Amino acid sequence: MRQIGTLTEQWQAQRLADYLLTLGIRSQLETEQGAVAIWALDEDRIPQAREEFQQFIQDPNAERYSAAERQAQQLRDEWIQRERQRQRNIVSVKGRWNMPSAKGLTFVLIVLSCAAGFATDFGDRVDNPVWQMLIIDSNVRIGNDLFEKRTFSPMWDVFHGQIWRLITPIFLHIGPVHLVMNMMALHTLGKLIESRYGTLALAGLVVTIAVVSNISQYAYSGPSFAGMSGVVFGLFGYVWMKSEFDPAAGFRITRSSIMMMLGWLALCFTGWIGPIANVVHTVGLIAGMLLGYGPVIRRRILGR
Repeated sequence: MRQIGTLTEQWQAQRLADYLLTLGIRSQLETEQGAVAIWALDEDRIPQAREEFQQFIQDPNAERYSAAERQAQQLRDEWIQRERQRQRNIVSVKGRWNMPSAKGLTFVLIVLSCAAGFATDFGDRVDNPVWQMLIIDSNVRIGNDLFEKRTFSPMWDVFHGQIWRLITPIFLHIGPVHLVMNMMALHTLGKLIESRYGTLALAGLVVTIAVVSNISQYAYSGPSFAGMSGVVFGLFGYVWMKSEFDPAAGFRITRSSIMMMLGWLALCFTGWIGPIANVVHTVGLIAGMLLGYGPVIRRRILGR
């Protein structure tokens, strides 16, 4: 938002604002010490707005400006109707944390996570065969002991066709509390996205976030990590960006929810709640934010 000029008469400022609106340039008027400042809201239209201002002050009574007043009112009425329709269709995060039902892929992810939790004794024994099958890289047994392989070594199971390991750590959880907390958040965010964009879109987000965050954590600390947290933070980042920069998406997330998630992320870094895969959380959040904000960047680059 930048100021493009000032006028002494309120009616002239309003007439210019109406004309700019018909050109698709949003503006805002502010009264300052007897003058009215005109601010253009769209950064990419600032040069055009300034040029129109210079033309307007030369002849504010021109026919095109007076005609624009009627057209601008019609545009405002249409905008109000669209905004009312958007408010009716909007999906709010608030109040959905304890919704009893899930659908489609969200339900499947919860079931698989619960099944994996019970099948692996919630990570109580690392030699559990299911645990070894689902972590990002299985351990090597030497005698009675298990040892981690060197990160990205030629023996990495993924290099030998076990591609599922890039994703399956998200189904593993260390303790029932870890599982329950992640499933509550997954239920809220997964259902929200799936109901708006469908199962395939949610699947694409989950797979992308899981792979990126799991590989990052593996590169940082090796294969000893587990949980849906990276995906949860990624879905949160996605909804957050959509809520802030893409109103047409129909998401709305409260500031308290944002602060709660970011506060939890910061708390995990303190180490007060035990060893946490913080890289998974951070990379997952960044990946989700980029996926949510990406279309906005594309529209700005392409101009639509």
